[in-house]
Amino acid sequence: MKKKLLTIMCSISLFFMAACSAKHYTIHTTDGEKYLSIGEPEYNEKSDSVMFENSDGQKIMLPQKNINKVVEHIK
Repeated sequence: MKKKLLTIMCSISLFFMAACSAKHYTIHTTDGEKYLSIGEPEYNEKSDSVMFENSDGQKIMLPQKNINKVVEHIK
């Protein structure tokens, strides 16, 4: 019984460690807006834009020319 409980606890803790390891980025635009990206933003060369998912789960696409800088948050 103790072994089973220990296995379950280890599995749960590994799940939470994996969930917390997703990198976050702040995307600063040329007009002064800031966006928080959950995970790394993806650059689309064909449309010359950057696509990312915000903290609400919405997919956002911004033209590359409107992006001033992208800053990675290190935990």
